[in-house]
Amino acid sequence: MKKLILAFLLLGCTSLFASTTDSLSVRTNTSETLFNNLAKPDSQTNAVVNVHLKPIMQKAIEAQKAGNANETQRGYRVQLFSSNNAQRARGDAFNVEKTILDKMPNLPVYVTYTSPFWKVRVGNCVTHDEAQTLRQFLIENFPEFQTETYIVPDQIVVNQ
Repeated sequence: MKKLILAFLLLGCTSLFASTTDSLSVRTNTSETLFNNLAKPDSQTNAVVNVHLKPIMQKAIEAQKAGNANETQRGYRVQLFSSNNAQRARGDAFNVEKTILDKMPNLPVYVTYTSPFWKVRVGNCVTHDEAQTLRQFLIENFPEFQTETYIVPDQIVVNQ
């Protein structure tokens, strides 16, 4: 089981974290979380799995444990990257995310894959005017993304 989950995590699959509340709070018979169970040494190989979560994922897990799931609504985000290049798009998307988070770690950044496109979007803007202000801010702070920066309608997180 650990080998399967480890392979799943190493391959970069995020559906384990992004699907439902149940997948984040999978319980064993002794009511330990999935992450605590993975941290125990394997009975055959003594291998352990260390899970390193981004701060936004840690917040989401804590919110779900507290029963405060994030509400969503229609709104706007600023898209900084979109590509369908089969060899490079995934890596490029995560590099863009890293560039943004290195400079502004509290800015909500979303990397998504909708076949065949990898996209990087920023923000949770309720109005188009808020999104326009964010877009200008991002262009000033990240001029290298200026040509690909535009406002898109999206499902946004209301309470964080």
